[in-house]
Amino acid sequence: MATLSILANGSGYIVGAATTYSVARSTSSYFYAYVNYLTVGQWLEELTEYPYRVGRAVFRFDTSPLEGKIITSAYISMAAHADYSDINFSIQIVEADWSAQYPISASTREAAYDKVLAGTSKNWRNTLGMSLDTVYNSSLLRTAYINKSGFTYYGLRSHRDKNNVAPTTTEFVLLYSEHESVAARRPYLVVNYDEPALGAVWFV
Repeated sequence: MATLSILANGSGYIVGAATTYSVARSTSSYFYAYVNYLTVGQWLEELTEYPYRVGRAVFRFDTSPLEGKIITSAYISMAAHADYSDINFSIQIVEADWSAQYPISASTREAAYDKVLAGTSKNWRNTLGMSLDTVYNSSLLRTAYINKSGFTYYGLRSHRDKNNVAPTTTEFVLLYSEHESVAARRPYLVVNYDEPALGAVWFV
């Protein structure tokens, strides 16, 4: 078995902001690409024009070096820069194929935002007991989703966002992106794989 660690590429985050939670959750308002930190979660800013905010992140990995390999397991390793969660929540890694929306722009952000909400997920970790600047590994990902002939696209969301639980306070984190100066804290897709078995050779 061999292991390949693939650095995230093209990451960013998208925010929905509105006077009601339902609109903030269903409609994107702005996005940030090529940033140092990815905002994931929800928050309530009661004294602002648009008090309800929902943040979802997107990133992708160049998994083409895995072509012809047999993937046995995979997970994502990440670290948090800041934790603003007054209410603990689980950060979910979502199978969200936003390839048609790459690169994220004002005209593509909505479709990507919706895909991160809709996709199936695995947990990265809960904010309870989470230490900053510490690398944690996700649950094992579904290997069949990994695209061995190109990029594999994922999103990040709060489980409370997925469950349609409106925020009453601050509940979001900042995760390091691939632009973090400390390489170990950048997000990686870690893939374990085997080489295909060679056919039997007969000598006479």
